[in-house]
Amino acid sequence: MAFNKIQPEQIQMPTFFGSSGDFHVDQSTTTGVDLVLSRNLTGDFNFTGQLRIRDKHVFGTASTGANTFNVESGCVLLAGSNTQLAGFNNMAMVANVSTVSGIQNVLINGDGIQFNTGTQRSTLLAGYGATFAKGATGSVVLKDFTDSSLTVNKPHRLYAKFASGHYFEDGSNYFSDHASFGKSGIISGTCEIGTSGFLTGYDIATIHDVTGYVTGRFLDLSDAQTVGGIKTYTNPQYFDSGFRLPTWTGPSMAPNLQGQMAVSGLTLCVAVDGSWLGATLSSGP
Repeated sequence: MAFNKIQPEQIQMPTFFGSSGDFHVDQSTTTGVDLVLSRNLTGDFNFTGQLRIRDKHVFGTASTGANTFNVESGCVLLAGSNTQLAGFNNMAMVANVSTVSGIQNVLINGDGIQFNTGTQRSTLLAGYGATFAKGATGSVVLKDFTDSSLTVNKPHRLYAKFASGHYFEDGSNYFSDHASFGKSGIISGTCEIGTSGFLTGYDIATIHDVTGYVTGRFLDLSDAQTVGGIKTYTNPQYFDSGFRLPTWTGPSMAPNLQGQMAVSGLTLCVAVDGSWLGATLSSGP
């Protein structure tokens, strides 16, 4: 049986196209088609599987399901749900049920967070229920995940709110400006004031109240004061005005201490060895 040899030029080869420019097609060969993948790819690509580079996973952004963000505006969401990113150059990481608007704001590990339009360069490092108002520029928030809320409405401030308090472990804490306390506080250790200190509005118990005497000065109590209990003075006490002995009420007057004095009319009474002795006072100096 005879066979006829088919020459390559007798075969009509199909025409291949690479309209996207991603593949270079060379049909000049007589035995086949040469396809060359371009080094620069253009267009949109959707990988349903895993994408690796040098056997390393390429991380992806959060699933867009209930999330909304526009990468063309510089916004990126990494891990989160029900979160919307608007504005420009905003970023969220582990964000849930949150909205980030404004410019160059960052949300890290937050739930129920709101960055309103007009906020700029503010950051939430952790927490629940924080709202950045329009004027919040350059502010930072650290908050717990309780149901309490926090509104940031001042620029360039650090906000911290934790239900169990704030603990600063080890090292010293320095305040270059004054510190204000909205409520009363307790200092467990020694409190030292290096310069002048002013206390207004409330009484304070100090060594002056215990001894009644300040070295080189006298304690001035302009209001009436009641001092109870036995007081022992080892140094002379001076009274500029208003000193008065108690009125003698009889032998049973207590406490009947050695040297205790009282006055009864023109008689000065002195307790000696458990008994009261009296001396009549004369008029004049």
